[in-house]
Amino acid sequence: MLRKTLTVVTLLGMATVVSAQPVGGGSSSTSFEIPFVRKFLSPSAEPILVPPGEPVLEPLPDTAGPHTLKPTRHPYSFIWSNTEEFFSRPTTFQQPVDPVKTAPWFWFRTDYLVWKIKQGPMPVLLVTTGNTPNGLPAGIPMVIVGPGNGGGVLGNDDTQPVFGLTTFDYDAFSGVRFDGGFWCDCDGIWSVQLSGFFTGENTERFDQASTANGAPLLARPFFDPVTGRESSVLISAPGAFDGSIRIRSHSRLSGAEANLRHSLSGGFTSPILLLAGFRYFNLDEDLTFFQKTTELDDGQATFAGGSVPKNAVINLYDSFSAANRFYGGQIGVAGQWQVGSFVIGATGKAAFGGTVADLNVAGVSRLDRSSLNQTSNVELGGVLAQPSNISSTERTRFSMIGEVNVSLGYMICSCCRVSVGYDFLYWTDVVRPGNLVDRQINSDALVISPTYGGAGTQGRPERRYSWSDFWAQGFNVGLEIRY
Repeated sequence: MLRKTLTVVTLLGMATVVSAQPVGGGSSSTSFEIPFVRKFLSPSAEPILVPPGEPVLEPLPDTAGPHTLKPTRHPYSFIWSNTEEFFSRPTTFQQPVDPVKTAPWFWFRTDYLVWKIKQGPMPVLLVTTGNTPNGLPAGIPMVIVGPGNGGGVLGNDDTQPVFGLTTFDYDAFSGVRFDGGFWCDCDGIWSVQLSGFFTGENTERFDQASTANGAPLLARPFFDPVTGRESSVLISAPGAFDGSIRIRSHSRLSGAEANLRHSLSGGFTSPILLLAGFRYFNLDEDLTFFQKTTELDDGQATFAGGSVPKNAVINLYDSFSAANRFYGGQIGVAGQWQVGSFVIGATGKAAFGGTVADLNVAGVSRLDRSSLNQTSNVELGGVLAQPSNISSTERTRFSMIGEVNVSLGYMICSCCRVSVGYDFLYWTDVVRPGNLVDRQINSDALVISPTYGGAGTQGRPERRYSWSDFWAQGFNVGLEIRY
């Protein structure tokens, strides 16, 4: 207290000084103004004398206090957008964070797909069963013409379907999809997206075989336009033929796209994007038949007009394949909305272009006499595939692909999220293997027919195909990273 009192008295004493009497009898005086005294609230701080007219400034503290600007999440990204700049800037400045440097410029996403596709068409009955042919000579041929004699011919009361006359129901497909891209400008208006997917191969299977004595009877029905009657090719028959049939249908999918995206409102925060680009899609399917038949005591098989020795094996092979490839331009819209830690996404796209279908039909018959130490005999044509329809052709048709995706994501950390979603894809025009099959067969064209090489060897089955629609749908589970 005493120190403070002395200080004030001293300052007041210095405030007034009487000057000396000037020469010439005049008198004058000089007065001193009292300096402004700035006193801090801190008891330990010393007062500061500030000359008159000078601004009074608060001195800077030795250390800056904690700033109040916190890292903020970029509204359109899944990372803490300005964390790096926040911790690296000088503490004495409170400058705003540059959103361009901290926006998510790149992204990458991968999805595991579980899809179902439209069932494959098969409008013909492929395998039947019934009674052993009767009313025939002692040696039963492999080709049974006309109903009334048994042999699995359609029109007989005892004929029962075993396989066919329905669709191929493929199991669920498993696949992987990759998606990635980057922003092209500092305003967040233009970006490039690349995406592709593929699935594993799914197979529809049918296998049927007889016992060693040929039971049960198995046959492949067809219509003979030469005789105008239903007929059949025997696979097996009790006492006459021992045989088996194996039918396979494979299907696989793949695709890719490249898009240029435009933000409607501009900036990295825009929830709506328009896109345009190129779309490729591939559907590859086939349908194959493999028949294996061995003559027994009551059978009388022929091959290319000649008799078949005992223990020789007749192999009949048919193949139908269709590879559909779509090429076209694409437009669409994508949206993304964030609600807390959840992100809702939706995308709709439509592609217009051409579908190129590569169609292949092949067939071959082989008489295997290796068990007899004899050379095998091979002839063109099986059962459903004959020289009249065996071919390799290409067809093109204008078509459209539409796709819809919806997803729900959750942010698990600052730069990534997980999501579940649903996909639906519709393709207007494709050719599938079942559309290539013609069940009308001239019996004279069959290499195993007793009348092989007759007048009816040309014409049927014919080269045919038809266009049908196709869809695929299913769920996906994905992981996305942005940086």
